[in-house]
Amino acid sequence: MQITLNKIANYLIVMLPIFLITGPFLSDLSVVLIDLIFIYFVTAQELDDDITLEKKPLVILPAKNHYHKDVADKIVASYRGNQRHA
Repeated sequence: MQITLNKIANYLIVMLPIFLITGPFLSDLSVVLIDLIFIYFVTAQELDDDITLEKKPLVILPAKNHYHKDVADKIVASYRGNQRHA
């Protein structure tokens, strides 16, 4: 059975509630190890240089859009127009 960093991080996340009960040392150690594994995975992979909002649009509409219905309609219409051209 091969142990990988991903499996170690998964075990640490699962064991975190038990570590919290035992005291501060084990819980702090597991969180630090999970953070180090995460930083390793993030820096080990190559990131795209051309990440832009045009490729992945984010639309946030107000919860009560009937107050700002005209603004919400313009945002949704422009988003749908961009989807047709893509």
